[in-house]
Amino acid sequence: MGIELQGMDSLLKSVKQIRKKVSRSTETKALEAGGKVLAKAVKEEANKIRDDGTLYENIKETEVKKSKITVHTGGAYHAHLVEFGRSSGQGTYKDKNGVIRPVKWGDTAPNPFMSRAFENSQKEIIETMGNVIKKELDL
Repeated sequence: MGIELQGMDSLLKSVKQIRKKVSRSTETKALEAGGKVLAKAVKEEANKIRDDGTLYENIKETEVKKSKITVHTGGAYHAHLVEFGRSSGQGTYKDKNGVIRPVKWGDTAPNPFMSRAFENSQKEIIETMGNVIKKELDL
């Protein structure tokens, strides 16, 4: 049993020709547009989390570098604990007077807000990026 595809050579040739037409500025514009869509989706998910606003306020996208854009949580140092959860534990810390004190914390269930935002907005990201490329190539 087998499958035969016809026209793949011409399709790949067409894709390569389009790739040559897509300049770095077009690629950058498409990635920035997709990054804005993802950042908006992540902010919507973070807004649902009980937090003092630190998480929401720190969601940003980076500049495009090496054909990549990153949406990150910046100064919200607890974001990984929200996304992946944590187990309970205990330890010690030194207070401002130099006294060593015990501390305990409970476990937290994961709340994958970044993953959810990406999964829910994938289609819109692709459409947005495609529209930018079409506009730039006059298609």
